[in-house]
Amino acid sequence: MGTGRRLELISPSDYLASELGSEPKHEYLGGVVNLLVALGSRLRGHAYLSLPSLQQYWLVEQEEAAIVTYRRTDQGFQREVFAELEAAIPIPALNLQIPLSEIYERVHFGPEEDAQGSTTL
Repeated sequence: MGTGRRLELISPSDYLASELGSEPKHEYLGGVVNLLVALGSRLRGHAYLSLPSLQQYWLVEQEEAAIVTYRRTDQGFQREVFAELEAAIPIPALNLQIPLSEIYERVHFGPEEDAQGSTTL
């Protein structure tokens, strides 16, 4: 008879408290915490990607107005990039679109440096 390893689940509040100052960042999925890894345009190894009900997955930037979506197609997940406030993200499953301007409505981005090192707002 084998010895099974018991998975210790954590509460959402414990996860949020530990994630506040954490670098690198983690994801919380049903009580399990996983290290977030930058995968570029590839989404692999995430349990939720195998959920048949998952139709669209968003990566929302916090430093700039940009969202990368992965939409389920017959060929797998299709990557789409939306990087202008005038852009609208389609959500086919709900038959609607959400403009980036609404998503980032109350977000104020910090000053940016241009090529000469000057700061602009």
